[in-house]
Amino acid sequence: GLMLTTSEAADRLGIKPRSVVQLIRRKLIKATWNIYARRYEIDPDEVERYKVERRPQHRPKDHK
Repeated sequence: GLMLTTSEAADRLGIKPRSVVQLIRRKLIKATWNIYARRYEIDPDEVERYKVERRPQHRPKDHK
């Protein structure tokens, strides 16, 4: 699959690339460090998963 750079991931999340790096360091987004390119590579699925999971949960409670 095609991997994203921190800049591309940042665009998708509407945040700064620096913030993406923070998320990676805090283990909130899985990424691979590319030794040769000296940059993180992020699976687009991982970015999508984070996008969904970081949304505040506003689920109404079940009223039985």
